[in-house]
Amino acid sequence: MSTETMNWTTKEPMNSTGEEQDTVFNIISACAWILTVVLIILFNLLCLIILSRVKEFHDATKIFLKSMTVGDLVLGLFFYLPMIGVSLAGRKWPFGGLCFVQAWMIRQGLPAYSLSLLLVTIDRYVAVVYPLKYKKILTGRRAKITVITVWLLTNIYSLVSSIKANWKSDYNHNLFVCTFDGPGNELAAFLLTILSMAIILIIILMYLRILIIARSQAVMIAAQHPLVTITGELQSPPPVNRKSFTTIFIVTMTLFVGWLPSLVMGLMRRSDEISPQWRVASQIVLASVSWLNVIIYYVRNQAFRETGQTFLRKITRNCCGLCKENNNNSGQSYYTCSGSGQA
Repeated sequence: MSTETMNWTTKEPMNSTGEEQDTVFNIISACAWILTVVLIILFNLLCLIILSRVKEFHDATKIFLKSMTVGDLVLGLFFYLPMIGVSLAGRKWPFGGLCFVQAWMIRQGLPAYSLSLLLVTIDRYVAVVYPLKYKKILTGRRAKITVITVWLLTNIYSLVSSIKANWKSDYNHNLFVCTFDGPGNELAAFLLTILSMAIILIIILMYLRILIIARSQAVMIAAQHPLVTITGELQSPPPVNRKSFTTIFIVTMTLFVGWLPSLVMGLMRRSDEISPQWRVASQIVLASVSWLNVIIYYVRNQAFRETGQTFLRKITRNCCGLCKENNNNSGQSYYTCSGSGQA
């Protein structure tokens, strides 16, 4: 009798401590999700506005980039935003019938984003390898048809998945998301991870081919048209401009790093034994890719950066009606602010 009482009094503080730690973890994860979702929505909305204003990009490039940005927004709104409520509800689904919506959008959004990234990569690959034929190969009309096809196919994939599941979705307690595969089946998550890894491999192969082509072109130019300075010294030919493709390669490697924890967990035999802390951390790392892409483009692309700075200055100057944009006779814009002259 006394032994049972002692055992019971010994276990009670441990259970209480475990519940407190679990509550603290849920609050911390909810705060992390709030910050991540705000960055995703804010940065990608700004990205869409900037892409609509930038003039230096080819039409096909802007269409593919917008598709990828919309994919990030879809994931942010329907995948990552509900994770805030899931964390606050103790890693349980609190939104009822909206579970079907999340299952559909995850099944559609992840492959749509990955394929959009592949389209952007192909666009930059053609621009570098076939610069003279680029505008004929990738017209704006072809780009629109391709993007529409991608989004149509990914929605068909979601439709087929929902039909196979008899229009029922289940909350997966291991992944903390809604799926069409049942609580214990993680096959779809594994297949999506494999698809993303295959796309990353294709992009890496494209980048290696560009490096080989750039090197061979430099050797050919140096052999046929050697550059000689005024002093008679030989000068190396200018390198082939592959900065735009390198930017996409950086985005791809960022995606790879974001996918890596989820990939490792997906390949584990007993993924149900992974702690919730590691699972949530891997999801936040993956979600962060959706706003880091915008930062990479802002830092790497001059036209994107200058257009963004112009837009942000305009928003700041027009804030609270303190400044107003005007045009002079030559068509140039300037700002007049209250209490000051021409800005």
